[in-house]
Amino acid sequence: MIKLCTYVANSRINCKAVYNSQENEVDTIPKLNSDITLLIAYINIGFDSDTMVANQIWGFSPKDSWIEQKLSLPQISNNSDLKLVGDFEPGAWRLDRSSTWKTFFDSETGWLCIGNPNAEAQDNSVKFMENAVAVLTAEAELKGLWIQLSTD
Repeated sequence: MIKLCTYVANSRINCKAVYNSQENEVDTIPKLNSDITLLIAYINIGFDSDTMVANQIWGFSPKDSWIEQKLSLPQISNNSDLKLVGDFEPGAWRLDRSSTWKTFFDSETGWLCIGNPNAEAQDNSVKFMENAVAVLTAEAELKGLWIQLSTD
């Protein structure tokens, strides 16, 4: 089980996820080093192994695979870094092993949610990039990745 936590640091990473509709892909500006990757469907969340902090989102996500529905962004608990808990060597780990997580999109708000879009009172929602929110369960597992899309 891969656990995550929030971490308030003095040097917060200021990155932004963008969507390239011609390539059907999400990417992050600016690009930073990330050598640990958590995989959800075809989306990657990159972490720097020195700090264990998330600093990239990238991957393939064609619009025709998105489920259009009205989404309500969970209330953001805090703005902080998203940090891996435990010892991880550089490499990749898949979070959605039992079944591929679905991707939901609200065209009115521009929010994309990969995973479970339903918030519960015990969830912890952390804004860890300019336009990205991670929703963690009470057990510190990733429940959903929210990205407010902007195109490049």
